[in-house]
Amino acid sequence: MQYLKTNESKLSMACAQRMHDLQETISGPLEACRDDWVALCYHPRASTERRAMIECLRLNEAQVSAGCRKVLQGTGDMQRQRSRGSAP
Repeated sequence: MQYLKTNESKLSMACAQRMHDLQETISGPLEACRDDWVALCYHPRASTERRAMIECLRLNEAQVSAGCRKVLQGTGDMQRQRSRGSAP
């Protein structure tokens, strides 16, 4: 990502947009899972949609870092609260 960011002016519009989408999705708490996602889930056509990223990380939860596992547990708690109507 650092290489792409440094050379952003040389990227195609599609590549630059995909990089931007990925940065937005993986910001915040999910940033702890960035390296895990790259190692376990990334391929050129992988979805950069937050829900798809979390789903892939959960499928590989036994292999993710402790920090990422903690974030994934937190996202599960938030989803359960939403399904019960406890969260906005």
